[in-house]
Amino acid sequence: MVTRIIVRHQKIELQLSKHAVLKTFLTPQRSEEIAGTLTASEDLIILKADAKLRRCGGEVRLLLAEAGQNRARPVLSLVRAVARAHDWMDRILRGEIPNQRALAKATGFDERYISRIIPLAFLAPDIIEAVLDGKQDPNLSLEKCVGEIPFEWSQQRLAMTATVDVE
Repeated sequence: MVTRIIVRHQKIELQLSKHAVLKTFLTPQRSEEIAGTLTASEDLIILKADAKLRRCGGEVRLLLAEAGQNRARPVLSLVRAVARAHDWMDRILRGEIPNQRALAKATGFDERYISRIIPLAFLAPDIIEAVLDGKQDPNLSLEKCVGEIPFEWSQQRLAMTATVDVE
């Protein structure tokens, strides 16, 4: 049915074969009747939509212009990192683990990785909830989160929603 998909910087074009659509949705007799009236040049149905390529959570996604269709989905690496950060902070606060070095030894993770992940335990509650529910900004990724995280939640919200276009 789909003869070609063309992805451009700001648009996507989907080309469908009318004959294939007719065969799929009509009875064989009716589709042949209608197909007989079409010329070869009339066989194409072209659907166009405004869209942008965006880097989202370590992958490139095609986001359609209508906001209702751009549903964010959980970034598993980010969900896992936020969960680890909370677990590790809880273990430190309960006194099970005295510091990050001991945590690295107990978990088998590199100390540098742990020092990058632990600050995620201090993200604003609404950001954490959005990440866990898969409702985070589609541009939010683990790499974006493990940089310098502002202390103020209002500043975190601004930093976590800045968009990055793919060139």
